[in-house]
Amino acid sequence: MTGANADTMRSLKPSPDQVMEQLDRILSSRDFDLPQRARRFLQFIIEETLDGRGGYLKAFTIAQVVFGRDASFDAQSDPCVRVEASRIRRELERYYLLEGSQDDVVITIPKGTYVPSFRMREVSDGQATAPAQKPPPMPMDATFTRNAAVALPESWQWLVTAATIGAFVRKHTVKAAGHAA
Repeated sequence: MTGANADTMRSLKPSPDQVMEQLDRILSSRDFDLPQRARRFLQFIIEETLDGRGGYLKAFTIAQVVFGRDASFDAQSDPCVRVEASRIRRELERYYLLEGSQDDVVITIPKGTYVPSFRMREVSDGQATAPAQKPPPMPMDATFTRNAAVALPESWQWLVTAATIGAFVRKHTVKAAGHAA
């Protein structure tokens, strides 16, 4: 993708209708396993954000509207909103790993805020979203370096293993000798 194309893709935001369709898809998914209260929480923060009131999404507001807490609610002593937001984040991640892996619209709730984020999954050259691809399987005789996998001939495997064990033993022998002195 060229630089201009990449900038265009980053600037694409889903429409409110697309976000609401995605919310419906998530809430009706068998892979999105949350109690009704958490579902109301997600729906509330998405609707408020789409209506331009994302700046008002604070624990106090959510506790009152979604959880029915009264005006004496204290977010410092009652973590119900933080706990539920964390649970929703995990379920959204799970959803997008499973059933939602091909969805065009991605909804997240960044940590540190209750304001959801909406984005289009990246596409290239005007094509539909590319399906998630698994990396090719690694050979069984691969030894991993910091940045890449390098396949070693079988005859070298014993040498690498012996050198690794030798370095480990030497390190711990030197430490043990230092403590004994």
